[in-house]
Amino acid sequence: MNVGQGNCARCGEADAYRNVVCTGCGSRLPWADALDEARREAVKAHAGDLASAKERAETAEAARKKAEDKRSLGIYQTTNGDRPSFITALLGFICPPGGALIWLMQNEQYPERASSAGKGALIGLFVGIVLSASFWLGLFSHLSNFR
Repeated sequence: MNVGQGNCARCGEADAYRNVVCTGCGSRLPWADALDEARREAVKAHAGDLASAKERAETAEAARKKAEDKRSLGIYQTTNGDRPSFITALLGFICPPGGALIWLMQNEQYPERASSAGKGALIGLFVGIVLSASFWLGLFSHLSNFR
């Protein structure tokens, strides 16, 4: 990057404008004060950006922690009355296709309630598969004893 050059007031040596002291005699260059001031302003601006970013991160972290605390205490403050529901979880467990349908239909408007139905449907499906497999294995082992 070509930044240009100026001459030292003391010895006349050509120095780049990005330098603060002369490379020939070591004295302070005429533009050093302006360069220092520009660097200080850049650092202040960068520090301000960092401070505001840090402030935003701290605010977001505080909001996340507050929401997490409310969730752990069972306090829900939603405008639409959305809460995890034992009834929808039980319905999803008893009839997994119904739980999946509730999850699909209400996932946008009532995410907590839909999540309960979806979890119930998954657990019901898993239990159904395990019970069905154990039934068929028991039946086949019982029938194989009659030979």
